[in-house]
Amino acid sequence: MKPEKALQLFKEAKQDYKTGNYNKTVSASYFACRMLAEHVVEKKQKHIPKRDDKLANIFKSWGEKLVYRNLTTLYVLRVETDYGTGQMTKNMARKALNMAEKTILRLSELNKTAVADPIH
Repeated sequence: MKPEKALQLFKEAKQDYKTGNYNKTVSASYFACRMLAEHVVEKKQKHIPKRDDKLANIFKSWGEKLVYRNLTTLYVLRVETDYGTGQMTKNMARKALNMAEKTILRLSELNKTAVADPIH
């Protein structure tokens, strides 16, 4: 996984938020974080777990509570977005973007890559 692709997905999530596509905002926020998380794990241990909870647990075992908590929460929101019967609200999409931004910033520190512009 390339960090640039993850950052592009996050940029698209911000654009989707601006245009009112809140379901897409949540989904892209999650996948941006997942891609960057996979990249960090791949650099350190080569094996990337396929299951989302196992990937998040790696960060928990490294003491990266913020990354663990946000990956887990974003995953739950993404599943609700993709498979649930309801729609994501503007507020939930904004929370997802904020969690994704914090996660990307921390993962970028771990990866020592450039980060996307903050959302405002």
